[in-house]
Amino acid sequence: MRVSRFACLFLLLGVVAVAGTESLVTYDHFSGSFINPAKWSVFAPCSPNTYDCVREQRDGELRLGLRAYSSNASDTGVSFSASGLQFRNPGPITTIQLKTTINSFSSAGCPANAEAAHPQFLINGRYFNTGSGNPQDDVQAYVMIERRTDDPSLPPTTLRVGAFMSIGNTFFNNVDLGTLEAGEEATLTLRWDRANKAFVARVVREETIPLIEEQTMSYSQPDSLPPSFPFKSIQVGTFTPNCTANVAFAAMKARIDLVAVNAGAL
Repeated sequence: MRVSRFACLFLLLGVVAVAGTESLVTYDHFSGSFINPAKWSVFAPCSPNTYDCVREQRDGELRLGLRAYSSNASDTGVSFSASGLQFRNPGPITTIQLKTTINSFSSAGCPANAEAAHPQFLINGRYFNTGSGNPQDDVQAYVMIERRTDDPSLPPTTLRVGAFMSIGNTFFNNVDLGTLEAGEEATLTLRWDRANKAFVARVVREETIPLIEEQTMSYSQPDSLPPSFPFKSIQVGTFTPNCTANVAFAAMKARIDLVAVNAGAL
């Protein structure tokens, strides 16, 4: 679906409602000096291979950033690091919407390691368990913005937007939401449409065409049980291929200035 640039900019001024769905309300607009512990919980930021790590609230924005290097112990596998926030009460949340700008990103892979280096901005969460009660059977859904070193066809300032699902270590339902430029504001939405056994991922862009794109990820698994390990989060993460030459790295800086959720979650 496409709309005029004027209409898209109007939508980006506030919460973007979707016809026929539960109304959205502002969860946090980061107006204070510090991250609100009544709304957010935190996980240990970064990792021993992360030399620069940011998680702060400043000037009406949440700022997340990383610059991480690979382990130099081998030329196999990937090192991961993240900086982000988790929603304090994730259970009632079925829709997450936020406005973000990827300020900058960079990465370099390892010639001896086939894995790609990539920084990634992510909305994700566990929504239900397929029936065993085992946390490995919790179903997760994701919306991401990323750039991989094994994706050389894109211009150097361009990122890809997409969405996918997972159960344990199995990833599926990958959908393409187009591209986004560094410095371009976008509104991302991840919505659980339980009545239709689907997740809906949506991006509203400021400049890149098409300005609005939406994809549906259907599933067939039973969804009556809550997740065994409930969480929902926003984060910047880095994946760096391990490299004995110690040259691989990934970095990203992101700003978030508004987070909204379904009204029933508050």
